[in-house]
Order: sequence, then C-alpha cells, then structure tokens
Amino acid sequence: MDSALINDIGLFVLRASVAYVYLHGAWMIAGTAERRRLTAERSTVLLNNTSLAQSIPIGRLLGAGAASFMVIGSMALLIGFGTRIGAVLLIVFTIPGIIVHLRELLQAVELVDKVAAHSRGEPADILAKLRWSAYAGHRSSANKNYALIGTALFLLLCNDPNGQLSLSVALGI
Repeated sequence: MDSALINDIGLFVLRASVAYVYLHGAWMIAGTAERRRLTAERSTVLLNNTSLAQSIPIGRLLGAGAASFMVIGSMALLIGFGTRIGAVLLIVFTIPGIIVHLRELLQAVELVDKVAAHSRGEPADILAKLRWSAYAGHRSSANKNYALIGTALFLLLCNDPNGQLSLSVALGI
C-alpha cells in the first residue's frame, strides 16, 4: 500500500472516530425530552454570575445550539465535506463544554461535601468514592475536550483534511 493511501485511511479513521464521539454526545444530551430538559439545566452553568443565570429558556437555546453544532460538525467530518467548517463548529461547541465540566466538577464536589456534612460520618467511605468519581468524571471529560479541540485544530489547519476517502473527492469538489 502506498503512503498516500495509508495517510488517507488515517485521516478517515481520525475523522470518523471524532465524529462518533460527538454524535454519541449529541444523542446523550438531546436524544429524549428528558435529556434535553437536563441539558437545558446544565447549560445554565455557563450563565453563572450574569443576569441570565438559571434561565431555562436560554439553557434550552444553548442546548439546542450545542446539539446542532455537534451533529452538523460530526457529519461534515464523517463524510469529508465541509470538514474545516465542521471542525470550527466542534471547536465552538467544545470550549463551552470544557467550562461546563469544570464548573460542574466544583458543584458535584460541593454537593457530596454537603451530604457528608449531614451524614454523621456513617457512609464516609461511600461518599469519598462518590466525591472522587464526580471529580474524576468531570476532570477527565474536560481533558478529553482539550484533546478533541487539538484534533479539530489539526483538521482545520492541515493541508488536506479529507484525503481520498471523502464525499468532496467523490463529487470532484
């Protein structure tokens, strides 16, 4: 196999794997009415310390925008058409996603600490595990988002983000 084809296969695998992460994420935040409701609530964390804090209508708008950016950006990467635009959409979605995870990390740890303060020390081991799990889950999600931004920046800046395995090549564009 020649090196150009191997490079193009690698680009496709990269695009497809990143698209999967975001498509799965879009399903997780918008796949049902209950998920959309929770996403609207979670999105309001971006509005902390503003006059719009806790505004569920704005949270719904943010959630719908997030899901749209994730789906459109992912599909652009997956099919290899509008890849750079898709990468920009995913970056624009992911930066606030990092903020959400870092703020929710603090909220989750504070919540566990509040429960622990009222528990009289009885389930201390369980609460310590819950606290660590809340911390690790949000911290690792934020870290994953940093890596996804790096991948999207690569696709935005590289000479040919599509290679031969793309719709743009099939259409001759």
